[in-house]
Amino acid sequence: MTSEKYLKSCTTGTARIDINGQVSGEVTPKEAKYAKAQLAVTQLLKKKQFSGLKKNKQLAMREMAKKVAREAG
Repeated sequence: MTSEKYLKSCTTGTARIDINGQVSGEVTPKEAKYAKAQLAVTQLLKKKQFSGLKKNKQLAMREMAKKVAREAG
């Protein structure tokens, strides 16, 4: 699962850091939109507004984030 702190830091143009702590590019606008969508879904799930999705929470988060990101353009 991705942390909210990480998702909040994924904004367009921000340096992307690899597992070794080295800069490995920048966050693209598409990646930033996706992170924002994942963050929104994570926050909704925390509020238990989607309590029926508990069993497949991560899969549901990914699918909902993809949908929100597509709708955002």
